[in-house]
Amino acid sequence: MAEAYKVRILVGEAPAAEVSLDGPLELGRQRAGEPGPYELLPAADAGPARLVIAPQHDKDNISRRHLTLTPLPDGRVRVSNHSQAPLDRADERGAIPAGEDDELAPPFALSLPSRLISVLPADSDDRHGIHSLDEPTQGPASSADFSLSSRSIAQLQPSQMRALLEGVPRALGVLQSAVGTTDFLNRACQALVQTVGLDTGRVLLRKGEAWDVAAAIGTSADRASWRPSRHVLDRLLGTRSAVWQKPQRGRGTRASGSPDSASLVQLDTVVAAPLLDRHEQVIGALYGERRKGGHQAARSDSQVEALLVNLLACGVATGLARLEQERVALRATALFEQFFTPELARHLAADPGLLEGRETDVTVLFADVRSFSKHSEKLGAAETVRWINDVLDVLSQCVQDEGGVLVDYIGDELMAMWGAPAQQPDQAARAVRAGLAMHAALPGLNERWQPILGEPLRIGVGINSGGAQVGNTGSRLKFKYGPLGNTVNLASRVQGLTKYLRCGVLATAATRRQLGDFLARRVVKARVVNIEEPVDLYEVDLAESEERRGFFAESQAALEALESSNFASAARQAGALLAAHSGDGPLLLILARAADALVKAGAGFDPVWAPPGK
Repeated sequence: MAEAYKVRILVGEAPAAEVSLDGPLELGRQRAGEPGPYELLPAADAGPARLVIAPQHDKDNISRRHLTLTPLPDGRVRVSNHSQAPLDRADERGAIPAGEDDELAPPFALSLPSRLISVLPADSDDRHGIHSLDEPTQGPASSADFSLSSRSIAQLQPSQMRALLEGVPRALGVLQSAVGTTDFLNRACQALVQTVGLDTGRVLLRKGEAWDVAAAIGTSADRASWRPSRHVLDRLLGTRSAVWQKPQRGRGTRASGSPDSASLVQLDTVVAAPLLDRHEQVIGALYGERRKGGHQAARSDSQVEALLVNLLACGVATGLARLEQERVALRATALFEQFFTPELARHLAADPGLLEGRETDVTVLFADVRSFSKHSEKLGAAETVRWINDVLDVLSQCVQDEGGVLVDYIGDELMAMWGAPAQQPDQAARAVRAGLAMHAALPGLNERWQPILGEPLRIGVGINSGGAQVGNTGSRLKFKYGPLGNTVNLASRVQGLTKYLRCGVLATAATRRQLGDFLARRVVKARVVNIEEPVDLYEVDLAESEERRGFFAESQAALEALESSNFASAARQAGALLAAHSGDGPLLLILARAADALVKAGAGFDPVWAPPGK
């Protein structure tokens, strides 16, 4: 035979109806000719009884035949969802799809628009001595106030009101601590003991179907065998409001034979309030007990205590939401710091919208480790990984020291960017300083690795500035923040030309125009692979000596003579400079091109150089 239950309906915070559930009961919107909401209509023509829960004009929220509750012989209740939308359960165990049934064990609660429908055992209050506040507890995202206008407070007697007002300031201290401390869970437990006058206070957090003790203070708080009252927690889940229990012999204790019996025999009062997250889901409970025979037991007022515990629970939920926000921010910061400087990572964690794809001006740097294949063959796999990790770590630090974004590692090559996600007016100068710092770091790397490699480590750095589409250039499965477009392609090609020109840092004219007083010499006008427009390339240096400035000026004059078809002058100038700067790549290229043009009497000479490869 099916057990008897009751259905309780809350609209907002206020109780709207409570009816018996001793047979099938249909709940829905008012039909033509039916009485208004919360009128129970008896069963007719073998159909279910009917409870009107919304007026006829409420068409957007509640269907005429929204759901049916049917008690089953095994103690469960079949919930039939007749509406066109999923029927949400208030205990986070999933929704009941439109047009489908589910069989649930009371107590449980169903969330409808602006309504909460709870199904409880008909004698739950009497049999187990459990009571609850009329209003659900508010979550951290709620805009509702805990005020004296609420129904539960308005029903208090003057003596109860005085007791409540005495406890509120101490409870508010815990609410304040939830904003700025890390031990607020222990403070909340302490408030249950000191403010509410309980013997034990605990914070319980839900882990699936289990309730884990996150903090505990008071008599026997550390007892490993302790278990919370299942009936109290089930009622709390069903109503999502603060509950209290006054266990009595023969009413939910030994006479009932329930699992709670032994643990409740020595208790005078159990009081608990739900902890809600920002989505109004129950994630835990603030749970306190008072033992029989204590000096507080005789004068306790459980409803006042439930109101105070409810207020404390709001503070604890706020603190837990704060901790979750901090954990999310830390995870975001850890992700961002793989690509950005710590300062920029914190900035992005606060405003992730900066990562959205957009067109912007950037400066892109590519740095390549020379002779990687030869060295890796000599070192073997394990030692190659250790070597390249060391090198890329040093080069990456040069990028981050200049506020750059580490976009990617492509084998033995590093790609970095300036100018996004945050604007950097001096982006070109930052990129060039990073490239020069990479070369300045080579002596330290060679001290560690040249004895092993058998030769000095060499790198090439290419830099270009211009517009690019910047955002997630990876996929939904793997994030990669960086730029796309011709600016990136040209920067990669420029890096490749450092091999032929024997220059440490090569920059395009677009980058050179932004550098101001940096020392630079134009070394060639080149047409790179797959890019139609010729590009002027500059070697950049930080040296401030007059000798170095003079050398750069004379080298550039030799290039201009070559491009003006003054081949003999270009050869003479380049040859003279090579006497003091043997092995200089740009001068060797000028000399070779000038000599070739002289041999061919200038026939077919193109001032734009075509490199032999990428």
